[in-house]
Amino acid sequence: MFSAPRAESRRRVSATDDGHAVYSDRMPVPFPPGGGGFAMVGSVAGPLMMVAMAFSQRGPVRTLLKADADAPERARRAASLGIDEAHLVPLVKSGVVVREADGCVWVVREKARRRSWKITLRVGAVVVAIGAVILAIFEIGG
Repeated sequence: MFSAPRAESRRRVSATDDGHAVYSDRMPVPFPPGGGGFAMVGSVAGPLMMVAMAFSQRGPVRTLLKADADAPERARRAASLGIDEAHLVPLVKSGVVVREADGCVWVVREKARRRSWKITLRVGAVVVAIGAVILAIFEIGG
């Protein structure tokens, strides 16, 4: 288990509910009640970093547009652009990407633009909702 501190020690010892000793000199910076500001920043910064990483990676639509595959006569094979077939399935179902009989694919620019706006609006709504929750926490707690 643990050894009891000697009498000449200046450390204050307290016990937790499960019987473990907690020494006061082991925590040089006391945390404020309620978790503190660092926990709040971390809970917001983590998901925002994941979203930023997801948006920084090129998706199949962006790859097709960069290859100028936006018309049937300029259609390209997905494998030649390094696009995984599994990523194309939902895009073909939604009509953003068209698959020709020979297996070549191309992007419908108008549908891709509409899809991009929908994603932007959804992400914006999530950011506003997270901001409202953080504001409510500060208003209620502070």
